[in-house]
Amino acid sequence: MQLTDASADVRIRRVTPPGRHFWYGYYDRRCPWDRSGEILIALEAPFTGRQPADGETAAVGYFDPGGEYTRIAETAAWCWQQGCMNQWIGGGRTVVYNVRNGERYASETFDIESGKRSRLPLPVYALTADGTTAVSTNFSRLGDLRPGYGYIGIPDPNREANLPEDDGISVMDTRTGENRLIIPYAVMTEYGNPDLFTGCRNWFNHLLFSPDGTRFSFLHRYSGEGNAVGGFATRLLTADREGGSIHLFDIPYQISHYDWTADGSAVCAWTSMADGSLGAYRLLDDRPGEENPREVARGVLTRNGHNTYDRDGIWMLTDTYPAGEERSQTLILYSAVTGRAYSLGEFPTTAPNGPARCDLHPRWSRNERSVCFDSTHEGFRAMYVADIGAVLDRHR
Repeated sequence: MQLTDASADVRIRRVTPPGRHFWYGYYDRRCPWDRSGEILIALEAPFTGRQPADGETAAVGYFDPGGEYTRIAETAAWCWQQGCMNQWIGGGRTVVYNVRNGERYASETFDIESGKRSRLPLPVYALTADGTTAVSTNFSRLGDLRPGYGYIGIPDPNREANLPEDDGISVMDTRTGENRLIIPYAVMTEYGNPDLFTGCRNWFNHLLFSPDGTRFSFLHRYSGEGNAVGGFATRLLTADREGGSIHLFDIPYQISHYDWTADGSAVCAWTSMADGSLGAYRLLDDRPGEENPREVARGVLTRNGHNTYDRDGIWMLTDTYPAGEERSQTLILYSAVTGRAYSLGEFPTTAPNGPARCDLHPRWSRNERSVCFDSTHEGFRAMYVADIGAVLDRHR
């Protein structure tokens, strides 16, 4: 890694009370702040450092400008890496989050101004920017095959099926609840060499809409003998919002974390060979004739992280996994203009490795002058806000 230390220009404050366990979760759900930039949504669990058991709940709530936490719901549909997918609908004042409804997972909305609550029939994974459309997948299957990303408690009815025809990715109208299955697992045999994965356990993960909401991306993962990275192999695909025009990136790399570029023309993903070599961020474009991967930050960003772009595509925010004796995680800002990367701070983790780990998962604020991240460097799981305005102004 070639990083310039810019931490002296960064002001960091913890926004959650000490000794309690708060977090937001994944980086790719955009912004935890409401449209005013004053209300911050967060989850709270009564414990940390281990997987939840069936029926254990987390609180869904928000912090007001005075730092007071208001609980709006309890949910048994949560995990450490992606929470309960709590997020603002269209950047407004309505929060959506996943819940358990008997023997099904569903989602709920809550308007913090009116107090109105409503139920949707499917859990949400990703939303379009305007909040009108969601894509969903089987969180029970994720809980079985990728612990830390799915939910515990409801058995997967297709547990023994490798590529079921009645399960996969669904689309849902968040205004009406109307929904339908658009990409069954069985369809994956039409893309690439099915001999690689028909005898494997298959699942979908990391669904994400493009900035304009016309397409979404998703990872197709499968586990079986010979899959070296994490015990599974990964492919990246894109589709339109109705599940059509599916494009498989037929490249030799495994895919990890990714984000759409600011203009939606490509996906920027951490990629590596099956043995973990040649790791780099690369741009992947699904337009005809544009698929050849182009490396980003060559020789500068050399470790996997959770990357997102600002609205102008000038800055990329990312982090690292724990390293060294202190198991330190680095918060990083990369300039696409200068080609330089800046360290915003180092945060030793006290969380265990595995599903209950605590990644920084940095998220931009509405005005993109601050960053929210999760950390356990004080000995408990907490949320922090880093004011990075001075770094942006000095190094633009």
